[in-house]
Amino acid sequence: MNRGVWLGAVLGLVLALFGVPRPVERALLDQLQVGRSQAEPAVVLVELDARTTEAHGWPIPPDIYAAAVMRLLDAGAEGMGFDVVFASRTGGAGSDELFGLIAAEAGVVGAGLRLERAEAGVAPPPTVGPAECGNRDPRMYMQPLRRGLEGVKVAHVVAPPDVDGVHRRIEACLPVHDGCVPDLGAAVAGVRECGEVLVPMSRAREDFPRISLYELIEADDARLKALVDGRYVLFGPTDRSLGDYGALASAKDDPLMVLHANRLQALVEGRRVLVASWASCVGMGGLIAVGLLFIGRRNPRGWLGLTVGLPLVATAGSVGAFVLADVWVMPLTLALPPAIAALGGFLDDGARELRMRQMVEQAFGTYVSPDVLSWLQATQGAALDASAAEERVIAVLFSDVVGYTALSERLGAEGVVSSLRLYLGAMVPVIQKHGGYLDKINGDGLMVLFGAPGQLDDPAASAVACAREMLDEVEKMQSAWQAKTGADLQIRVGVATGPAIVGNLGAEGHVEYTAIGPTVNLAARLESAAPKGGLLVCDATHEALGRPPSERVTRSLKGFGDEVPAHVL
Repeated sequence: MNRGVWLGAVLGLVLALFGVPRPVERALLDQLQVGRSQAEPAVVLVELDARTTEAHGWPIPPDIYAAAVMRLLDAGAEGMGFDVVFASRTGGAGSDELFGLIAAEAGVVGAGLRLERAEAGVAPPPTVGPAECGNRDPRMYMQPLRRGLEGVKVAHVVAPPDVDGVHRRIEACLPVHDGCVPDLGAAVAGVRECGEVLVPMSRAREDFPRISLYELIEADDARLKALVDGRYVLFGPTDRSLGDYGALASAKDDPLMVLHANRLQALVEGRRVLVASWASCVGMGGLIAVGLLFIGRRNPRGWLGLTVGLPLVATAGSVGAFVLADVWVMPLTLALPPAIAALGGFLDDGARELRMRQMVEQAFGTYVSPDVLSWLQATQGAALDASAAEERVIAVLFSDVVGYTALSERLGAEGVVSSLRLYLGAMVPVIQKHGGYLDKINGDGLMVLFGAPGQLDDPAASAVACAREMLDEVEKMQSAWQAKTGADLQIRVGVATGPAIVGNLGAEGHVEYTAIGPTVNLAARLESAAPKGGLLVCDATHEALGRPPSERVTRSLKGFGDEVPAHVL
């Protein structure tokens, strides 16, 4: 099991449980809601603005409300509701009886005040017009409306803000001791629902038809009929001194009556947003994260794709579901546990791959120069691809310790390992210094390529320079070698330059980067024919060096004839 996935899944669940993604989800939901509805406004706002309160005071006298309701009835209003509390505590001036009679005839809905039973100190009165939802709360009741308003339908306007201060939800039917009380919009529309609902906030205040109560009283009949005929009407305070303002999804500072207006508008349109519960989103995200535990190890890019892709897919799906079907799923709450789990898999497998790469680079770097290793990294190892093979002019160096086979029989296993470590420890840095690729180590024998896999400007010169320094190093390490083996150290070196096939060669199950061809064979034969402690090169190498002073000889080389020209450098 991938430990990173497991730890990521736990961390993702903890973050989801603590609601870390919720602010982003709320902001996304707000953006999706604004302008969502294309239907004609079905609600008219009657604003209790500053002019109204200056002219009539606060609370507004009931006879003013009575006159407004009568005018709206004559103008063809479909229904009316007041985002104004008419509970007995609020007091009032004028004739509640007249307003009560007219409101009862018109089916007006007014807001009641919810109280705790202990606060009242008396037996709770019956609730006017409860809508049964089977979720009674014995601690609560709605205070009766003022005397004379008994015929007004009661509703609640309780809409606490979310933790970010934005009002988005409302209880469709607020539980009380003997039933439940519908919210203002549901009561005006005559709809019975239960449970908390997300209000589809499609419109801001300015998107609804509006008229001041002050203007309504004096408006001519034609204008009023054109404004309200066949529509619902909501009364509510917009005078800032009354403080009934708050943040809504549609606007950061609007009268709270706009929340109820959007609720009523959505009910008229038949729109209801189905919201997946927070617990179900967390649970589903946790299940997906657990499922990732069984994937095992994979390419880190795959984990990274899941880390980025899961939130994007969840967000796109959630947006699509909301736009097409008014279904809201919390996308980041759902995607966070598996996304963090995938991130853990990416970090775990990425670290594992990095460690493996470092191990390979460290091991590979033992056999090639830093320049060659840098070239392989820069080209992303293209030369090491299984299908990479080409003909190229290179220089090939073979070297061998003179008489080491007989010496190794005398040294034993420990002595062989110790002496080879001493010898190779001196030779490999020299090979790397001159840009050579250590193709093979055959005991005490070395095969080195110059010009492959990395290109060199002058592979012959590099190979010869390397060979000479190897011979110099042999002289320097004589005393250390004699101490370990009790014998003198001498090597033979042969260098050939010419075309060769280089690339990944071999059979299925065993492929290695090497070189083959006559040039390789010639270098091996030259090494065998080289003098003890000397360097023998072919004509092509000698030519490439610009004909330096040398001893020209001919040798009988197996596979190349009896008179092969060569040069001792």
